[in-house]
Amino acid sequence: MLITVPCEQCGHDNDLGRIFCARCGVRLNADALTPDEVARQLKQKRAPKRRKNVLTLIGLLIVAAIGVAFWPTTIGAGPGDPRQGHAVAAKLETVAVELKSKGSLTRSMSEKDLNAYLAYVMLRKAEEAARKKERDQKPATGEEHDTRKKKIDAKPDAAVFADLAEGQFQLQVRKSYGPLIVGEYETPLWHLEYTLTGTADEGVVEITRASLGHVPFPFPFKAILVSAARRRVLAGFKHEAEFDNISTVVLEDNRVRFTLTR
Repeated sequence: MLITVPCEQCGHDNDLGRIFCARCGVRLNADALTPDEVARQLKQKRAPKRRKNVLTLIGLLIVAAIGVAFWPTTIGAGPGDPRQGHAVAAKLETVAVELKSKGSLTRSMSEKDLNAYLAYVMLRKAEEAARKKERDQKPATGEEHDTRKKKIDAKPDAAVFADLAEGQFQLQVRKSYGPLIVGEYETPLWHLEYTLTGTADEGVVEITRASLGHVPFPFPFKAILVSAARRRVLAGFKHEAEFDNISTVVLEDNRVRFTLTR
């Protein structure tokens, strides 16, 4: 930290030890460097550094708060295995067939089987999207190609799974984006995760809370997340299982019980 000697003629601050002013050449008056002047200079030089440290600390705290707020939450369940979900799908097909000969059916499904089935539904949707993209990219010819016979290597664009408790549930959606290319820089993958909390009472499913990370989303943002979850989960569930007539849903610990009416 340097102490300077002010020039009495032009006001230029000269380094301590100079005899003549570096700007105008006038002889400097060392008596002008009083104890009060030294204290004033020391105070001025400390203040910017102190302010800079405070601003840096505030910035770090803001970044940390945002990171904690949007840090992915964890629920009791985890993403299921679509291979196990295939077996669950086969069982649901038999239920759909049985329903045609009966007025109503009540069945239950474990949390593990439900999440495996949801993983299977998401995989099927990804495969269908990949097949459609392949068909759209093929040149128009008179010959039709059966792309279903060809193995499609597709990955779901999101993981969807649920945690079931007595009368309530948590549905979590984890989606990855990227990498993004900005100029010559390629960003890494970044993850978006939102959680819907709700209840099921006498068959009425209601979303009571929507959050992104640990940040609750109010209306209308909550409605956007709910709509996205309905498209991803409910539509896929009904389409794959051919269930358009689920009349009652009852949530139990680690199980869901539903009633179908013809």
